[in-house]
Amino acid sequence: MIVWGHCMIVRSGYLYSFHLPLFFLISGYLYKKAPFPIFLINKINRILIPFIFFFVVSWIVFFILISVGFDTGSLAHHIKLFPYVIAGIEKDGGNGPIWFLACLFSLVLIYSFLDNYINNQYLFNLVILALTILGYICARWSIHLPYRTDIAFSTILFYHLGYYCRKYNFLGFIVSFKWAQWLIILMLMALHYYSYRMNIRLSGIHNVNIIANITGNIYLYYLSALFGIAYTLIITSKIQKIRFINYLGQNSLIILAVHVLILHFIYDPLHLLFNQIHGLSFLFSLIVAILSILICLPLIYISKRYIPELTGYKSFINVNKIRVFRFNNA
Repeated sequence: MIVWGHCMIVRSGYLYSFHLPLFFLISGYLYKKAPFPIFLINKINRILIPFIFFFVVSWIVFFILISVGFDTGSLAHHIKLFPYVIAGIEKDGGNGPIWFLACLFSLVLIYSFLDNYINNQYLFNLVILALTILGYICARWSIHLPYRTDIAFSTILFYHLGYYCRKYNFLGFIVSFKWAQWLIILMLMALHYYSYRMNIRLSGIHNVNIIANITGNIYLYYLSALFGIAYTLIITSKIQKIRFINYLGQNSLIILAVHVLILHFIYDPLHLLFNQIHGLSFLFSLIVAILSILICLPLIYISKRYIPELTGYKSFINVNKIRVFRFNNA
């Protein structure tokens, strides 16, 4: 959905209303509690180092493209963008989607910290709600924080609900209603579409834009996102395991981090080709999305084989060595 959304000539407001919240919810579904220091090191290895690596690689690629005239842009402006890696912000003329890694890094650290040091579940839920409200305040006042922490506040509720979905086996509960599953799916799809359209109409926004913290009516935004997430999860739970799809899921970080770089080279030529055939914009976006994912496959292999420590497949910082170091010092 993320790749497909970036391939559309006109971005789909319908897709954008729930596909990133779904991504955050799935991340929460996969959350596993660990002591905070260990959790921190693991997420530095799995998220922060890949973010820095792909930021630097993307910056170098665009530096070369601008230098040789392949990409329009100011070289002086592009050079000024490099320090933004410190603030965890991808800014103009680069690899846009990696903002998700910076945001996810701050979000998971906040969540793990709260989970480790707040023992009362009701208080934990209350703090999550307070952070969600804080994210709304950041959006209203255009407050932007390092590592997209303002967006992490806005989306932490989806992450929290994802964890609850697994903890209380939400999907198992829904799937148990075999006779009513498709009726539930149709009802959720109708509610999603209605709440999404109502949000667009009442708030006057073109579509939901989470990277800019533009959500429109806050209540309708969360409702429409949750409705869209719910029917997507139910539908996908009915699909048997597909090995190739599983492979893509296991390597989604690489696809997220490189697909825009690939699109930069293939999008315009394919757009010119399809532009000659009227009315095929939907087919165009789908073909480009599939092609860009297929091109990602050899890059996944290279990442695993040659640079696994930089792309999150292996630990750059060895947790066990740190444990030994602390034990010896003690």
